[in-house]
Amino acid sequence: MENCFSVDSFSPTANSEIGEYLYKKLSSMVIDNRPIIFLCIGTDRATGDSLGPLIGYKLKNLNIKISIFTAH
Repeated sequence: MENCFSVDSFSPTANSEIGEYLYKKLSSMVIDNRPIIFLCIGTDRATGDSLGPLIGYKLKNLNIKISIFTAH
């Protein structure tokens, strides 16, 4: 996989690393006023598969101009 990104979830700086990566990847889209779409896949009915809906829920509460789609 080209341009693969991974973070050790046990790292105390994991959230900063993810934030910096997303900023680098998405900042040009924001500057160009291009739409950003987050597709959050998973289910809130299974513990191991609930990250997608959780992220979608948290993004919706930010009140920013992005498109968020959730699929269960």
